[in-house]
Amino acid sequence: MNYFSFAKGMTVMAIAFATASCSHETDLYDQSRKEKESTENFKNFVLGGREVDPSQTWSTSSSVQLTINSVIAEGTLKVYAASPVGQNVAPIFVGTIAKQEQKTITVACPNDVTRLYVAVYDSQNYMRYETVNVTGSDLKVSFDAEEAAARNMTRGVFKAKSYSSSFNFPSMADDENFLSAVPNGVKSYDEVGQYGYAIGTSYIDESHTGGVNIWGYWDGSKTSGGKLYIKGYNDYSNRKFYVAPNTEVYLIEGATLIISAGDAGNLQGGDNYYIAKGAKIIAKGELKVNNGLHMYNKGTIEAPKLSVNNTSLLYNANIVKVNGEISVENNQSVIVNDNEITAGSMHTAGSGHFLNTGKCEISGQAFVNSNNNSWVNNGYYHCNNFKYEGGSWNVINNCKLVCDEDFYMNLGQNQGEFKLDGSVEAKNMFHGIGYTKMTGKSIFKIAETITCHADADGCYFGFYGPETDANGYAVVQAKKITATSLTQRRSITYRNYLIVATNNHWEQCDKYDSSVNGNYPYWDQGDNVKMSLKSKDDITETIEATECNAGISGKSAIVIEEPTMYYYYAFEDLGTTDDFDFNDVIVRLSAPVKGESTLEIVAAGGTLETYVTYGEGSEPIRVGAEVHSAMGASSVKTMVNTDKVDTNNFAILGTIEISDNAKVDQLPIGIEVKGSKGETVRVTRKVETGRSPLVIVVSGDENGKWFWPTERVNITAAYADFGEWGANVSNYKDWYRTASGSVVNY
Repeated sequence: MNYFSFAKGMTVMAIAFATASCSHETDLYDQSRKEKESTENFKNFVLGGREVDPSQTWSTSSSVQLTINSVIAEGTLKVYAASPVGQNVAPIFVGTIAKQEQKTITVACPNDVTRLYVAVYDSQNYMRYETVNVTGSDLKVSFDAEEAAARNMTRGVFKAKSYSSSFNFPSMADDENFLSAVPNGVKSYDEVGQYGYAIGTSYIDESHTGGVNIWGYWDGSKTSGGKLYIKGYNDYSNRKFYVAPNTEVYLIEGATLIISAGDAGNLQGGDNYYIAKGAKIIAKGELKVNNGLHMYNKGTIEAPKLSVNNTSLLYNANIVKVNGEISVENNQSVIVNDNEITAGSMHTAGSGHFLNTGKCEISGQAFVNSNNNSWVNNGYYHCNNFKYEGGSWNVINNCKLVCDEDFYMNLGQNQGEFKLDGSVEAKNMFHGIGYTKMTGKSIFKIAETITCHADADGCYFGFYGPETDANGYAVVQAKKITATSLTQRRSITYRNYLIVATNNHWEQCDKYDSSVNGNYPYWDQGDNVKMSLKSKDDITETIEATECNAGISGKSAIVIEEPTMYYYYAFEDLGTTDDFDFNDVIVRLSAPVKGESTLEIVAAGGTLETYVTYGEGSEPIRVGAEVHSAMGASSVKTMVNTDKVDTNNFAILGTIEISDNAKVDQLPIGIEVKGSKGETVRVTRKVETGRSPLVIVVSGDENGKWFWPTERVNITAAYADFGEWGANVSNYKDWYRTASGSVVNY
């Protein structure tokens, strides 16, 4: 049943009585003749002499039946004609739905729209939505449980605080190895040396003018060079510096050792270098920590390039400065940074392992590309780009990773993951094949765009929040989330307790629709995943900003500010039959919100006493006051909102109860006009083959607005494509979106 409610205590009975009193008027007006005249002029002045398309309904929308099966979602149900993510879009239907409920509704879908967006909002206004292609008048969409079977994936255990690497990183050397002075009794290299080399224990300082060439001795199983202590300033950039394998080298506090490019690349395996506070090694070429060499630094290391290979170790507890690349690449080689590393780029590969607990500044690219290595950040890591390929189960960010430009991840199928307990900040992100696993209150803060391409049969690559919400939700935040191709079967998966916050997500296509090259371009949203409509200032989760987390200032509630969708019933009152401006009376009906719609008068271009009516038959019910009066005009001779619009003149006439299956673009809304001779002219929406329209029904745009022609402007002058649409309903279905002439604006 439809009913009206009115202000000022007016009742339906009183209005019905007032309408009935008009039945005694004498009809001195030949309405049939005027309608025939209007039809003939419409063909000439609007359609260019053509006939009206027999299929024409004079509505820019069509009612379609939509069946929603909600297995997992419950809350406020909204249907949109455009994606609601990141933009204020007027819904064409608002209702409610419960879990395990199936309901069928009717929505007025704009004829130029090919896809509908069906969204369910929870109590905090987080959203999950599905799409359905408009391929007829009977559509179906399902909010089903996440597909647990056939995932073919390894699922790790989410920890409450941080992730641990399966690789056991070594510890720093004992303090006793970092010396403030050469031990008593140690003689100089010149004293113990013979024939240009020394064996055993000695020291060098600035007094030594020659080279250093410790050949070592064979102890029956290996070569050993004993111990060498270095104090003072020692520049070997133009002289030889060589110590045998398995030599212990101690840089005393304040010592400096400068070595040539050749010698920096020829340090011997098994050597241990202990660099004390204030001491410094300066390499003129690539510093190669190779073949089991261990270098422990509490001072400073400077080099144009540094590499750690073949079971070697660099443990930094103070400063490492590398102009170019720093790399750790194979055979269980390790870099541990407990204080500060700066470099032009960093490369972790093979079975190399990297751990940062301090500060790491990489001006260029950080590159991780192996399926058997470790990259673990428990501190602050800053780079220009972060690129992760190959795949590993030990790539972990437990603190803060900041990328000036891009974070890139694309792994081998079932070859690895990226674990996050903290935050990643980047300008852009690419998420290809691989799993991203996140703890509660961890966050990806992407300033611009996340691009996804995680298509693989039987795999659910993508973002995974924690498996419980005990420590809060994980957050993925970006201005835009898009895919490299919308012909993929699946581009990304969202799972567990995760908030996805973006201004613009690529369309959630109907995953059961195989019309697009047999593929299903969609993203997969798990049961507990929340979709926020905006990337910023629209998240209820609060994440404290710390040294290890960029943080989010959450709100107590998300407020959705959406425009209202309206359907505009634009009338010709037959006062004239040749202007066809369709602004004599314009009434707009709001899209139903939980069973109710408002009826509003927004323009009156006629100059006769006019009422809006509702209902079929010869005696429809008048709705509200006379239209000019309702809009604040002092006389029926005053045109309102036909040259310029004052929205303050819009007037709500009443509220209609709308059932879920009402066709809001086809309601019996009409007008009743009193002529100058007392005649009564009634115009209602009726569709007759070949007849010109007395009323057209125009759906609003994404903001719910339509801009009607100004006074005495033919609708084809205001909208050039209207006539083409009138003569062929298949053409120019979107004519109402683009004005070509004089229309009102508001």
